[in-house]
Amino acid sequence: MVIRAVLFDLGGVLAYDVWEHVFLDAGYGIADRLGIAPMMMQQVGRAMWQEFIYCSGDWKSLEQTYWQNFIAQLQPWLMPEMKDPDYWIDISQNFIRTVANMKPLLTELCNYGIKLGICCTNTAFWFHRQFYDLGLNFLIPNRYVVTSFEMGLSLEDQRCLIFQEAMYKLNERPTTCMFVSDETEEVKRALECGMMSVIFPHESYSGADYLRKWFMHLDILDCHFF
Repeated sequence: MVIRAVLFDLGGVLAYDVWEHVFLDAGYGIADRLGIAPMMMQQVGRAMWQEFIYCSGDWKSLEQTYWQNFIAQLQPWLMPEMKDPDYWIDISQNFIRTVANMKPLLTELCNYGIKLGICCTNTAFWFHRQFYDLGLNFLIPNRYVVTSFEMGLSLEDQRCLIFQEAMYKLNERPTTCMFVSDETEEVKRALECGMMSVIFPHESYSGADYLRKWFMHLDILDCHFF
C-alpha cells in the first residue's frame, strides 16, 4: 500500500480550535471577561457552533451574523461597546493560531511529493481565517479542501459522503489516502470509508513529531530525507 495523499482535520490538528478558546480560556475567554459561568458559556458556544458549521455563503456576512446572535443572547452582561460584532471579531482574531510545528511538517510532506488536503467540520468564517490568515493555503491547494459548510454534512455522517468528495477531489482511492484528526468518531468514519487514519493528540506541542514518526514508519516520509 502506497500513501499518496494525506487529509487533515483543521481545528485541533493544524490550528487551534476557535470557539472553545474564545469562550472558555482562563483570563482571556468570554466567560471570564464577562464573569459568566463557564458551563453556561460552553452551552452557548456549542449551540452556536452546531448552527453555523452547516451555513454556506459569504464568510464575512456569516461572521457578522454569528456575533449578532451572540450579542442578542448575552445582552444583560454586555457593556455598550460590546454590542458591536466587530468588537468580538477583533477579540476572536487573537485565537487564530497554528498548532506548533505543523506547518514545517506540511512543507516536508509537500517536498516529498505527498498531496495534502483538508477535510473538516468548521464554520465558513473561522475556516477562512485559519486557512488564509495562517498561510495554510500556500501549502494545501484550495481544490483539495472539503468542509461541512460546503457539503452540509459533518465528518461523522454515516454515509461517508464528505470523505468520498475528498477522494474525488484528490483523484485518489481510499487505500492511497491517510486521514489525521483529533476526533475519535471522525477517525472511525474514515476507517469505515477504507482510509488509513490516525488520531492526533489535540493541539499538542509534540503532535508534529508524533505524526512524523508515523509517516516515516509508513514510508510516507523517508527517514533518510532529512
